[in-house]
Amino acid sequence: MGCILSFDVGTTGLKTIVISQEGRILKHCNIEYGIVQEQEGFAEQDPAVWWDAAVKSMQIVLTGEIRKELRAIGVSGQFQSLVMLDQNFNPLRKAILWCDHRGEEILPEITNMVGGEKLFSITANPALSGSSVSFLLWVKRYEPHIYEQCRHIMLPHEYIRFRLTGECVTDVTSASSMQLLNVPERTWSRELFRKLNLDDKITGPLLECGEIAGRTTARARQETGIPEGIPVIAGGGDSVVSAVGTGVIREGSCFTSIGTSGIICTNTDRIRTDRKGRVNTYCSAVPGKWAVITCSITSGFALK
Repeated sequence: MGCILSFDVGTTGLKTIVISQEGRILKHCNIEYGIVQEQEGFAEQDPAVWWDAAVKSMQIVLTGEIRKELRAIGVSGQFQSLVMLDQNFNPLRKAILWCDHRGEEILPEITNMVGGEKLFSITANPALSGSSVSFLLWVKRYEPHIYEQCRHIMLPHEYIRFRLTGECVTDVTSASSMQLLNVPERTWSRELFRKLNLDDKITGPLLECGEIAGRTTARARQETGIPEGIPVIAGGGDSVVSAVGTGVIREGSCFTSIGTSGIICTNTDRIRTDRKGRVNTYCSAVPGKWAVITCSITSGFALK
């Protein structure tokens, strides 16, 4: 038969699904968790919450037959949210989520340090509220003891991928939302690291979303019961991965989705940008294409 296991690390819950190679849903579950809001405008989560949810979900969906037939694992998750790890790959603090507002005060500084035109030409966006780099610079300013210990940064779904494989790599869609990527060229921008006085060793090697990031380790097998040696695909940010799932991979088509946030997303054959920042431009999950996204950050969350 052959089947594929996938995780989506959402803002309020982790969704897990197993499908057959023909696309038939075999098992699925959703484990919810909360957002930590220690003061107004803050939004955080402990990375352990995501991993605990992933372990519990695997206990639910991994029957004996599925374990034998498992061929690959995929991951997706919330854009922009910042996970900081020390030299032993342990989280240094709670992750700062994409809907957190503390980075807004850093945006003028980012623009001044890089230059507005230069920043736009490299990242395809103006300085973005909720970008990983704005959170990182906030930590550097207000929590220097944490920043000094940081050796790796990643997004939530990449943390799950790391726990499964032990590999610190970054997919191009996640890197787009960090605002440290040369989005037109799909490479890390060493110029941005230099201008922002950041260590370029804190990011991992880049992969396209469909590439193999690593394979499940013996430690992952011990912690979860998942077979060792299963390929884990790089995956990507939820919006751009959803575009592939809904068939929006060609110029001229788009889809809308309401989760915690509400988004409209389209893929384009050439990079398209908006200097007023009304849409965000990221690398698409499809190699050689780009995604244009607009977002209302509280759509589903406000309803809930």
